[in-house]
Amino acid sequence: MASKYDNVAARITELVGGKDNIVSLTHCVTRLRFVLKDTSKADQKALSETEYVIKVQEVGNQLQVVVGNKVDGIYDAIVETQGISGGGEVDANESGEKKGVFNTLMDTISGILVPTLGVLTAAGIIKGVTSFLALDNIGVLNPTGGLYMLLTAVGDGFFYFLPIMLGFTAARKFKSSEFIGAAIGAALVYPSMVNIASTLPVAGTLFAGSKFAMAYYNKFLGIPIVMPGAGYTSSVFPVIVSVYLASKLEKWCKNHISDNLKGILTPVITLIVSVVAAYLVIGPVLNAVAVCIQILIEALFNIPVVGGLIIGGLQQVIVIFGVHHVFSALEIYL
Repeated sequence: MASKYDNVAARITELVGGKDNIVSLTHCVTRLRFVLKDTSKADQKALSETEYVIKVQEVGNQLQVVVGNKVDGIYDAIVETQGISGGGEVDANESGEKKGVFNTLMDTISGILVPTLGVLTAAGIIKGVTSFLALDNIGVLNPTGGLYMLLTAVGDGFFYFLPIMLGFTAARKFKSSEFIGAAIGAALVYPSMVNIASTLPVAGTLFAGSKFAMAYYNKFLGIPIVMPGAGYTSSVFPVIVSVYLASKLEKWCKNHISDNLKGILTPVITLIVSVVAAYLVIGPVLNAVAVCIQILIEALFNIPVVGGLIIGGLQQVIVIFGVHHVFSALEIYL
């Protein structure tokens, strides 16, 4: 069946030197990745002027043709109409380019977040429109009505269970079991744990009297089980770090457990160790980091104008990284 991208697929194939010059073709989220026999045969100037092409660049041993969100359609058209055996989708960082620590971190975070952005945006729009239409002076939606209830479930549900979604995409990024990643996210938003403050008395407080004070409600092996006030719903980093740990554990288990048992024991060991580590170590440490960020923000706000400019300018980044909850109490106080 003809595609609207067939013509541009033929044009791109021609400009990279033809089918015979292509060793392999893969794609990531935004770009076609060609490995060519002879890169000098590629007309990069003409390629950059081709319809849908945003940019052309050589990275390592690849000629990368950036086409944005049209990449799936153009890739499929090239494979189907030009007789090229494609290698499918690859991670954005699979190239010959060496990256620094910061770039690698940003690439990892974007690789985990990008697959969720479309639905995340949709949920945000639904949530915002629903709240707007339910305002007293608008009066289009009844806040106690069934439609409002259903739309609120759609708008809030994705954000509430975001750790499950990110657990899945993080596991895919770290090349481990997606369902182990999702299970870790589910453990972090398990209702009995989220509501622990209302069901159990406070057993003690770590760092009492300081900004780092954290209440705990139980212990495991003598180590306090800390639950932040906002819980881990809508959070980003705790699940990502926990799934990274799980990916390492999973690989270790597969290499050290016999074939007869690893199918069962690998997920059992990985889940138990990762979730325990998430609640006992990873979550509290990241909570302490969040407090450090809050202290820094408070210091910035003591500098007239500067604090507002910095926080306002970084607000979108703050929300994307899921650390915006740090500022809730601060915003109320200020």
